[in-house]
Amino acid sequence: MRSGHHAVGDWLLDRCEEPTFHFDDCKDPAAPPVNCFTRVNVRGISIFRLKQNPLSWVRNAWTQNHILVQEDPHINHLALSRLFENEAKTGLINYENKELPPLHARPKIKADRPANIVILRDPLNNAASLIKSDYHQILPFEMFKRLYLQYCDAVLLDSKNWTPILYNSWFTDASYRSQLCIQFQIRHDNSSHSQIPYQGGGSSFEKKRANNDGATLLTLDRWKALEEHPYLQAIIGDDDIAKRTEKVFGFAPRDVSSA
Repeated sequence: MRSGHHAVGDWLLDRCEEPTFHFDDCKDPAAPPVNCFTRVNVRGISIFRLKQNPLSWVRNAWTQNHILVQEDPHINHLALSRLFENEAKTGLINYENKELPPLHARPKIKADRPANIVILRDPLNNAASLIKSDYHQILPFEMFKRLYLQYCDAVLLDSKNWTPILYNSWFTDASYRSQLCIQFQIRHDNSSHSQIPYQGGGSSFEKKRANNDGATLLTLDRWKALEEHPYLQAIIGDDDIAKRTEKVFGFAPRDVSSA
């Protein structure tokens, strides 16, 4: 679900060998990511190989980190597809607020160590981020509930097919981050986990701050400022969400609410 997953994704890719490809907000889980991404962040590839626009070559000649948008007419999609297939060391394909698709329906992508990851944040702070960025208008409560319960069930009941990353534990627990590094066989260090991601627009509350520090954002308490919002009140009062949240995160939303 959209809330904190860009930070986790950037943190993972920071520890991977380049070139890396991060296809963001892909629209169709059954389609190749090159055909349905909203943005793609490519690291370790020259802009000359990605775009057919000489002006872009001049502006970006000295960087190996590029964010491209699908509607850019100068993207060389054929080159992008070939580079991803033949030269990528790591690829991250991100879907936002989508039903978990049957694994057989996913596009076949060549990978040495494939993983189907579910990044899950507690529902209170997840919803607060959606409200602050107005995404709750796109994701009404009933849809939020359906997706949240589905993701919780993947974490609790289907660990064979889905690898969970709990945002709350990732943000607060260095040992949890260390375990993820070991699990995914990526570079093991504890630097920059609090960096505000540039993919996806930054933090919903702070956007892209000058010091780029996410550790000071109080990301596990931001829901308190919006506690009276009807969207959050629906979450706090929902029995199904309470039961799943207690199993996954160790607390029920109504138990921490002051309302």
